[in-house]
Amino acid sequence: MTTAGLLLAAALAGSAGGQETGGAQAPAGSTATISSSVAAVVAPEKPAVFRSRVIVHKEAADGEPVSVRLRPAAGGRSSFEDKVRKVGGRDRGRSSAVKVVARVHPAGDDHWLVVCVYPVALRFKRMHMEARFFIQEGYLEGVKVAAVRIVGGGWSPADETEDSFSLKAKGVDFNEQMPGSAEITLSVIDPGPGPRVRNAGAVRRAFFGGADLGFVNFSWSAAGVSGEKASPARKPRRPAGKKPVSRK
Repeated sequence: MTTAGLLLAAALAGSAGGQETGGAQAPAGSTATISSSVAAVVAPEKPAVFRSRVIVHKEAADGEPVSVRLRPAAGGRSSFEDKVRKVGGRDRGRSSAVKVVARVHPAGDDHWLVVCVYPVALRFKRMHMEARFFIQEGYLEGVKVAAVRIVGGGWSPADETEDSFSLKAKGVDFNEQMPGSAEITLSVIDPGPGPRVRNAGAVRRAFFGGADLGFVNFSWSAAGVSGEKASPARKPRRPAGKKPVSRK
């Protein structure tokens, strides 16, 4: 065979080999190798991290009787425990399923964000827990924790559409108890309102005393805030170098 014939035969052989590897006739092992390589470079989706639209003073971490810290995080869950005590270095108490609702109420030019946690275990008492946040010009300026109990009557699903603000507006008789101390950690705080607004946080070691509640832990991860539209968050002007002062 001539030199030209040898070169032509080699070219044809190379073309046929390429078609077999890259076409429909490719061995199964080649396809598996390609698939595993693609899977290796696909990164898992990161959970959404919601941003707070309220500024929390650093001094609030030393607040009395309720301290507040902002520690941004991706999520959390809603829970309730009462009669909490330390067992083996961990909190143990009577836990309960809960319903959580966040609402915003006007207070002049400012507003209160009220997070209500309704434990199933407290329905027979017509009682729920509230964490209230007073928001002024985009800053958290006050916080309260309370156990709210409707006086008289029996529980109904309508109880879980009420909070201390709506009960007062309707003239419904209720009483509330404030803890002697409590610690709040907020993952995200946003007064909204709106269906896509997110709030998440936890109250720890809220001391109500007595045999009724004792120490209480509760937390929330709530989507949506109902209520009147809050004023746009505005940062107040302060002289340079002056620290904000938390108002109770």
